Amino acid sequence: MNPQMPRSSKIEPSRFVVAVPESAILRDALDHARAMVKSAGHEVVSPRLPPEEWGDLTTRIDILVLTPRGRFPVALMKKAGRLRSIVFPTIGVDPLDVKTATLAGIAVGHGAPAESVYSMAEATVMLIASLMHRVAEKQTVLMNGSWREPLVLGRMLRGKTVGLVGFGRIGRAVAELLAPWQVRILVADPAVTDADLDATAVPLTNLLRESDVVSLHMTLTGASRSLIGRDELALMKPGAVIVNTSRGALIDEDALADALQAGRLGGAAVDVFAIEPLPAESRLRHCANAILTPHNAGHTVELMRALTESLIDNLHDLLAGNPPRHLYNQEVAANWQGRFGSAAPKLHTTVDR
Repeated sequence: MNPQMPRSSKIEPSRFVVAVPESAILRDALDHARAMVKSAGHEVVSPRLPPEEWGDLTTRIDILVLTPRGRFPVALMKKAGRLRSIVFPTIGVDPLDVKTATLAGIAVGHGAPAESVYSMAEATVMLIASLMHRVAEKQTVLMNGSWREPLVLGRMLRGKTVGLVGFGRIGRAVAELLAPWQVRILVADPAVTDADLDATAVPLTNLLRESDVVSLHMTLTGASRSLIGRDELALMKPGAVIVNTSRGALIDEDALADALQAGRLGGAAVDVFAIEPLPAESRLRHCANAILTPHNAGHTVELMRALTESLIDNLHDLLAGNPPRHLYNQEVAANWQGRFGSAAPKLHTTVDR
């Protein structure tokens, strides 16, 4: 336990205080969460002020639901002596300092259903195929009043080399979905030395030089920020395409715009950006060979339904005195169980799920 974070040895509340934020995109999941927690007799708060202005609420919260656009600074984690868990409805937990949360004995839950993986993987493959076949440029020709522009020819994906930078759950799902296309798959991932799914692990520089398609599937860390900069883009084959459905700050966007506008790269599909919403002055908006989506390429009806179910499952477990079912920081489990296990207020014998 970090000595800077004094926390009581055993916390047994008479009832939980659960903070649930507002979010337009995740409204359905969050509404269900509020209803479920209230039906179990617990207190729900939905603070509208920044966390720094919560006052003594910070010291009262037992469970905090956090969205990808939310935040809970380290300084507040140190003050939140009752906080047992921070739960994300989504698979990503980027706004949170997970290392500090783990040191503080806080269980981090997230939404990790199969739909989170395969919705994004399907969208990635769709974007890859769209780039190879120059769908956006062909649509532009049509919308401009022309027909069958002979110079706008696509390329088949079959038989090409696809480089996956990052080989976690989504990267592996992309490789799985690409198998029928008969592509050669290269993988660059510091955690992978012997890639499966008929993929070959190589250094990033080799992957960039050899791939017709580069697709990014890395989390954002200090080491991965600006992973693909001007020098890395220069290593790519002339006419190659790049897809980023992972984290915006992985790519130097100005360098990418230069490569696209110079015609050195065949195209790019970008669903995530260093600054969101994408600024009006972004040069990527003026790249004819770019497909840009507003960080929702993988959003599906099935995904939103599954995220709601995952959030309810996580909260249900926490209200019953157990760690969240979809636990992100597994290393906290033993410490958490000793401090919070079964320390659940007995307000209701069942919880409406």
